[in-house]
Amino acid sequence: GLAINCTACTAGTFSGSSSSECTDCDAGKSSSAGASGCDSCSAGTFADETGTAGNCKNCTKGTYVDFAGASRCIEAREGYFCPTVGMLVELKCSSEDDYGPEYTSGKGSAICDMCVEKSYWDPNKEKHNCVEKPEGVKTDKAGTTLASMKLEKGWFRFKAT
Repeated sequence: GLAINCTACTAGTFSGSSSSECTDCDAGKSSSAGASGCDSCSAGTFADETGTAGNCKNCTKGTYVDFAGASRCIEAREGYFCPTVGMLVELKCSSEDDYGPEYTSGKGSAICDMCVEKSYWDPNKEKHNCVEKPEGVKTDKAGTTLASMKLEKGWFRFKAT
């Protein structure tokens, strides 16, 4: 009879039965060497290229993915954050114990580092940096700092800090 020499497919590729070639795994999937198929990346991980070998990559801080087989992670929305790598969901700034209703964030944030419209960020405070804006300060914009506060007409302040 005729002898056939088989070679294991490399990691990131697969081969079905009676196939003579190895095929790259699709984006969102990976494989180890000698695989007969590719595995979907689990939630919290992704593979942005075809032919991903071994483990999928964790979503970075500020991003998440809540389904298997992702080719990229999703940026946390404004007002939400993702503090660790490999997150499955985004966390809401206003409902987390470390923050509270006066906190928000920009898109793709790993922390809640902004305050809602009625508060300003005071860097001199060790914890609970969001402080209610005093009378005479405009409350139309989130993300205000002590130095960037805008005053309503008829009000003044002596210094910016």
